[in-house]
Amino acid sequence: MADEHLLSAGQQELSLAVVEALNHDCDHPCQGARRDHPPPDSADIEAIVRIVELDWIGYTPGEKPAVILARLLDRIEETLGDH
Repeated sequence: MADEHLLSAGQQELSLAVVEALNHDCDHPCQGARRDHPPPDSADIEAIVRIVELDWIGYTPGEKPAVILARLLDRIEETLGDH
């Protein structure tokens, strides 16, 4: 995955899964996760939900997860560029 200096590949995959779950009103964001990986920590899922719901991310239900991830990475990069 691109931009691993901003979020690891695992963090990006989890972000995509969480947004997908939000879009489909799923109870568990990682129902489709590979079985050979341990399930993500619920605190990590909750953190991503809180981040995605921040005004500066601008998530609208139904948006493609890749669009939200790209916006999140852009915002992180903008924030890092300000310092």
